[in-house]
Amino acid sequence: MIILLFPTFIISAQEISTEIEKAFLQGDAELLKNHFDEKVRLIVLGESNQTNKTEAIKILNQFLKKYPAADFQSKFESEKANSNFIIRTMKSNDETFRVTIFFIKRDANLCINLLRIEKDNESVF
Repeated sequence: MIILLFPTFIISAQEISTEIEKAFLQGDAELLKNHFDEKVRLIVLGESNQTNKTEAIKILNQFLKKYPAADFQSKFESEKANSNFIIRTMKSNDETFRVTIFFIKRDANLCINLLRIEKDNESVF
């Protein structure tokens, strides 16, 4: 049974990754509303918030309005049984950002639990 669920989990991660890229490139965080966990931790340019989906979308849309994405490239992905994370590079005009997103598994679905955006040259990883 676990073997049958695992491919669905991977496909789900890939689908979310595609939706994230689409949301950033279109500048529309509303596309992620079904993928956010009930409580989301956002760290945007050093400002940290633990918030609900609606507020997370608002904060992310403000960022994307100020820094519209011109390019959104995959940098790294990690998949584990109950959590995943991805790292992307987002280019916006003269700025480059590192986008790190952590997912947790809730009821056989992956949910965005933490989303961090930082200037690429200021990464703490």
